[in-house]
Amino acid sequence: MSFSVEGDYFEVCNCDVSCNCVWLGTATQDNCDVLLAWHVTNGDKDGVDLSGLNAVMAVHSPKRMTDGGWKGGPVPGRSRFRRAV
Repeated sequence: MSFSVEGDYFEVCNCDVSCNCVWLGTATQDNCDVLLAWHVTNGDKDGVDLSGLNAVMAVHSPKRMTDGGWKGGPVPGRSRFRRAV
């Protein structure tokens, strides 16, 4: 089994200035609402080309993300991967 991926990562949350959760701190609001996004510029999984794929996940978590109890999941969208499978 082989896996390789390169690309870009984007994150935006509802904190006042910057995301304290990255440093295992608490959110500046009562909870953390965050969108996480990835764009694969180059990659493959067992010979399947992953280049050009995008993924987005929406998350709602407590003020301290490490407390667990996250709610969320993938944001639906069109993807060539879905057609390839």
